[in-house]
Amino acid sequence: MVYIVSMKTNKPDWESIVRRAVEDSGLSRYKIAIESGITQSQLSYFMSGQRTITLPTAEKIAHIVGLELTPKRKRGKDENSTD
Repeated sequence: MVYIVSMKTNKPDWESIVRRAVEDSGLSRYKIAIESGITQSQLSYFMSGQRTITLPTAEKIAHIVGLELTPKRKRGKDENSTD
């Protein structure tokens, strides 16, 4: 499963994607917390929407649940050129 997350995307948008992936993964929150290097409490607060997480932490969690967060690249002038 691949989601493209723009660096300009509002934090709640990519956080909700990660939350959904955690819920859909079937993995225990304990296992996800241990493997991502955060406490189970931190993960629980994040999952309930009481706390936010950093993008690097979100990437760790995403990797564990089989999700890939890929920053959306801006198109440069050369990429849009028809020359």
